[in-house]
Amino acid sequence: MAHSTSAKSIMVVDDDRAILDMVSELLDYEGYPVIAVLESRDAVKCANDRQPALILLDMMMPEMSGWQVLAALRSNPTTLNIPVVLLSARHDLSALADTLKVESFLEKPFEIDDLLDVVRVRLAA
Repeated sequence: MAHSTSAKSIMVVDDDRAILDMVSELLDYEGYPVIAVLESRDAVKCANDRQPALILLDMMMPEMSGWQVLAALRSNPTTLNIPVVLLSARHDLSALADTLKVESFLEKPFEIDDLLDVVRVRLAA
């Protein structure tokens, strides 16, 4: 059953269509408006234009890496304060979460409940 979310949109950025679709459908089912972005090069413009309440960002993507997307988000006054949750299969990135000024890190594969918990906590902050 979907929960009340006060229409806080979540942008999901992942070059893996299966993961992007799964996370987007899950969040949509939970009642969150979802902005799904497959191409990393589109993420910064989309975040600037749409102003999501939260960004779930895959780190390992072609063209623009998650690092480059994150740097661009943090250097833009419009997107500077949007909370970002990193998604990556590289567990060693979790230690960098504080340094990178990101709110959370989820290691792939992640449990659905863990993802939803992080989303709820980040949106409540």
